[in-house]
Amino acid sequence: MKYSQSFNSLAGLIITVIFLFSCSSDDASGEGGNTSGPGSIQLSTNNSTGTAAVNETVYFKVEGNDGKDYTSQSTIYLAGEALERKSFQFSGSGTHEFTAKMNKLTSNKISINVKKPQIASQPDAITLTSNLESSKTDINKNVIFRVLGDNGFEYTSLSTIQINGETISGNQYTFNQGGEHDVIASFNELNSNTLSIQVSSSNYLTVSRDKALKGQEVNFQFFGSNGEDATADATFYVNGSAVNGNSFQSDTEGSFEVTAKAASGEETEPKTFEVFTPKRKALFEDYTGTWCGWCPRVTNAILLLKERTEDLAVVAIHFQDKMMIDESKDLVAHFEVEFYPHARLNRVSQIPFPEDEEEQLLLVLNTAGEESPYSIAINTELNNDKLDIEVKLVSEVQIPQGYKLVVYLLQNGVIFPQENYLNNDPQSRWYQKGEPIKDFIHDDVLQASLTNVFGDELNAISALEEVSFKFGTVDLSQFSYSAPGNFYNPNNFEVVAIITRPDNTALNAQKVTAGHNVNFE
Repeated sequence: MKYSQSFNSLAGLIITVIFLFSCSSDDASGEGGNTSGPGSIQLSTNNSTGTAAVNETVYFKVEGNDGKDYTSQSTIYLAGEALERKSFQFSGSGTHEFTAKMNKLTSNKISINVKKPQIASQPDAITLTSNLESSKTDINKNVIFRVLGDNGFEYTSLSTIQINGETISGNQYTFNQGGEHDVIASFNELNSNTLSIQVSSSNYLTVSRDKALKGQEVNFQFFGSNGEDATADATFYVNGSAVNGNSFQSDTEGSFEVTAKAASGEETEPKTFEVFTPKRKALFEDYTGTWCGWCPRVTNAILLLKERTEDLAVVAIHFQDKMMIDESKDLVAHFEVEFYPHARLNRVSQIPFPEDEEEQLLLVLNTAGEESPYSIAINTELNNDKLDIEVKLVSEVQIPQGYKLVVYLLQNGVIFPQENYLNNDPQSRWYQKGEPIKDFIHDDVLQASLTNVFGDELNAISALEEVSFKFGTVDLSQFSYSAPGNFYNPNNFEVVAIITRPDNTALNAQKVTAGHNVNFE
């Protein structure tokens, strides 16, 4: 009896194994009838409207008619070209058609129409301004122009600027002829005021840098009224004292005035420059999402900090919402961001809850503005939608090889509904603002990383050596949103540059609005 039971059990086990092996083999070959997979597949996305905005990301899902998920086994195609991921970020307007394929099966087609950017409303009047303190300047002086609308928007990149009737490229111009020059801007059918700029045609002096580190050399040049370089025959005076040759350096901070005297005795108008110690801008990174009901608490912290210091650079890293970019996933994974809200100081230190209390604010404020050996300058030129970016580094000490430079493009004024769990908290800035807050303004939104998202490694840079990095031209129109309330305005963009150690600790940061420049600080 025992033998019979054992035999029967063994036989049953053998039959089961053969059956499982048979099913497994059929599944692998795709020829197993009902057990081989689906007879058809269906492609779907998280976008239910069929319309999207430039820079919006869609996520795909592939399901079989057997009810199973086959996304990971499928390939997604856009206009016949295979995608590397199961998601896609739109970079331009137009209609996009997607399909999925798995083995010999092809899914349905999905069409998504990406809308063109909305442009800010038409102003009634525009005003042209410049970075000059007066209407006078010297030959070879670079002048930056801005165009402002009476509705509060900036129209510099959308305007045409003319000097003496000739259209210039962008919003910057270097005058190479003396005399009076008339500058005017136009946007659509509007004309601005006229700026009359008097460019000196007499002897003049140039200074190699407006700001210098302690011990860093500042060079002077003297030009005659005919524009010829007469430096070798001139004497230069700094704060009234003659210097040896045409260079100067100081081991103390301060503002300095320089003049030049020609061999004939003619003197130039004075120029000023500054010797400074770099100050640190604290880096505040806000890991957030529109779905996160507690995240407005961190927004409140950011607003409070901006009221109390200018030595702050903020980056909002969105996750799993319409403002997320692909690199956000890498940041979230690397810094192990699991719970929201999540705020970080100088990249590597998490700011404790509650982030908007005084104790936590002081963690940031005590870092902001402290002395640092490192300094960053950013130059940008905005021509319609095209932004050219240059980042400069200088340091009082050597920057070792392996340190990193991070450069991000940010956007302000993006509007999306924001979940708000603070709606019933009378102590909150967001009390009774809605749940969700429908027209929540998202600032400092990370839109692109112009370097590796964790930074490009630097070669060793000597102390007091100034180095420059250019990042080409960025088309800002690809980062627009068509959701209600959003208007594309290239002047809403910012550039943030960060220098870090190899372990990602941020040592200093700098920021500037698109189309503007910021010097070493």
